[in-house]
Amino acid sequence: MFADKYLGRAPLLVLRQSPDYFGALFSMVDLEALIDAERLRPPEIRMTKQGEEFRTETIANTLRAGRYVVSGKAKAVRVWREYNAGATVILQSLHRHWPPLQRLCDMLGNEWLSQAQTNIYFTPAGGRGFTAHADGHDVFVLHISGTKSWTVYEKPEVARGNGATDKPHGYERLVNQDSAELTPLGRFTLRPGDLLYLPRGYVHEAAANTEPALHITLGLAPYRGTQWIRECIAVWCLWLTVSEVAAALQGEPRWTSLGLLTAASIALGLSGGLRFLVKASWMSLPRRQVGFAISATQSWLGMHVLVRVVGYWLLVVVVKKVW
Repeated sequence: MFADKYLGRAPLLVLRQSPDYFGALFSMVDLEALIDAERLRPPEIRMTKQGEEFRTETIANTLRAGRYVVSGKAKAVRVWREYNAGATVILQSLHRHWPPLQRLCDMLGNEWLSQAQTNIYFTPAGGRGFTAHADGHDVFVLHISGTKSWTVYEKPEVARGNGATDKPHGYERLVNQDSAELTPLGRFTLRPGDLLYLPRGYVHEAAANTEPALHITLGLAPYRGTQWIRECIAVWCLWLTVSEVAAALQGEPRWTSLGLLTAASIALGLSGGLRFLVKASWMSLPRRQVGFAISATQSWLGMHVLVRVVGYWLLVVVVKKVW
């Protein structure tokens, strides 16, 4: 029913009166332990205040080499200092390190054939991490602790501005908005256990009340075309591997299949790196960002192709030796 009536169509507010509803996913104790353990490094942990994001050097030691910045792990004393001064703590893509959130992302991503990711937002009393803005993906807000006042506005005709079309995008902020020019759709307060769903493009803003507020933001974005291509090639690689293993078991290895595997793996790597190059060329980015695109492509190819090609060949060799 949710998918038919609300998903990608209309906001939904669920007020549960059940403070511990999301307790198994994350808690204040978990947050404090992660920060104090100093295991996260930017951009896994970020800080922002009134829409202004802090420089990496504010919370971690850094080493600069030309255009590259190597960051150390975030120092707890610096994070808490900025938090006490009114900044919001953001734990970026925590599902990569936190099994309960990983399971939640996997479940929703598989259910709706989308990418799912989670961020944690911890805002001090009276604090505001961002001004009014719209996101480039659907958002689920799972409130954990404290209270936060939200305002959701009617969806603008063109969310991105500059005449851009309203089409699916990944995880990105569409545009900041002047709330005085928008029509409020609703004002409400989220408490522990409450949930808010916003389709992409709906402008919103929030501020903590008289106590610190903690919530999980789960983002849901449609797969891009290159990601579908990668998935198709990955399935093809798997099929070729199974075929080659079966042939090797019969003592008739088909070297053509291994050649196709190599070509498919290279294509798989290119499909990931190609996005950076196309984006750089299409948007006429400065030389520094073009250099980053090329560097990212080289890194992707170097790791992805090497792991897949070597892995497939070793699998065939091991099977041949065993049998």
